[in-house]
Amino acid sequence: MGTQMYVHVEQRDGNGWKYVACAEKRECTYCSGKLYQEWYYNQNYHCMAVLANVRNYDSVIPVSSLRHLAEDVSEELREIIEEEIDGLACSWLLLSEIKSYDFEQTVTLWSKSWTNEDGTVSTSNCSDRGRHWLNGRLLTLEEQGYTPVQVPIREEVGDLLRMVNQIEKALPGVDPHDIRLMLFFSI
Repeated sequence: MGTQMYVHVEQRDGNGWKYVACAEKRECTYCSGKLYQEWYYNQNYHCMAVLANVRNYDSVIPVSSLRHLAEDVSEELREIIEEEIDGLACSWLLLSEIKSYDFEQTVTLWSKSWTNEDGTVSTSNCSDRGRHWLNGRLLTLEEQGYTPVQVPIREEVGDLLRMVNQIEKALPGVDPHDIRLMLFFSI
């Protein structure tokens, strides 16, 4: 199964935080087609690592560690939490924090390539953290044929960057300091 991350958005005005519903309903790829309306729902561990230091297996420098639920969360989001997502680990970030993050920093991924019988080249990234055993001994990634590759983190978090663009498009002209992302993790 794995950890999923859900994102809800709030906007600050003169009276506090107000819930901003996502206009799009998307089909959940993990829930047999159930429709959901969060700004983000995914299992991209690099996004979780960047936003809240969750599932940070590749030593990504995060924007922040888990901050827990904001005390001044909007009433509408509080109701959603009670009805749908109570009990999940949570955190929050301002959009301005995400926008000031260095997405050009690199992360080390482990990859291997091979030539197929038809001459095409296939590539595989190590997604199981190299937990392969031989004769009672844990094999290193190098012994499994993987090599380290430095990749800008932006290449691994495209869905996060698309979500940021979607939020900015939905809230044109709003100061990023007045947009808060509430993050929920099914750890």
